[in-house]
Amino acid sequence: VLSMIITPFVLKNIKKIADTFMHEPENLRERAIVGASYQDHIIVCGYGPLGQRLVKTFKERNLLYVILEHDVKVVDDLIAGGEEAIFFANAAQKMVLEHFNVSQCAAIIVTIDNEIQKQLICENIASFGSHINSIVKVMNNAEEEMISGLGIKHVVNARNIVADIMAQEVLSCELYQ
Repeated sequence: VLSMIITPFVLKNIKKIADTFMHEPENLRERAIVGASYQDHIIVCGYGPLGQRLVKTFKERNLLYVILEHDVKVVDDLIAGGEEAIFFANAAQKMVLEHFNVSQCAAIIVTIDNEIQKQLICENIASFGSHINSIVKVMNNAEEEMISGLGIKHVVNARNIVADIMAQEVLSCELYQ
């Protein structure tokens, strides 16, 4: 009975109650609005080791990029470190890709390892049309087939690339001296 009495009050004041326990950073809304103004930019989905290396290269070449990362701790750490182009966002949601202007980007790169999330992101990318320059890292041949079937332009099979590099290393070195 008590919960039935309290529920309408809680629902009516949920924002105030939530703000009491957890404060949203003041500049979060301003940062989110900025996303829609990008053009000819590179969207990096995921800020793991591969995403970090790509962003480092883009910074060195003064390229315009945005990072979409779903781990709030990673986002908070990077913002605290001065990174302005990172956003807490789930690229598997079509509205997120719309907000960051995927139709006007130079490229969108998917670096995440989660196959389900990767597939959702790729399905959304494909829904914007074949003009989107998309690059996706996959881990095996089955995943490569599935992602290619969605209409993704460039699929990089990490296992095959590493195998080719290792074979080249073996063939180019002198094993017996």
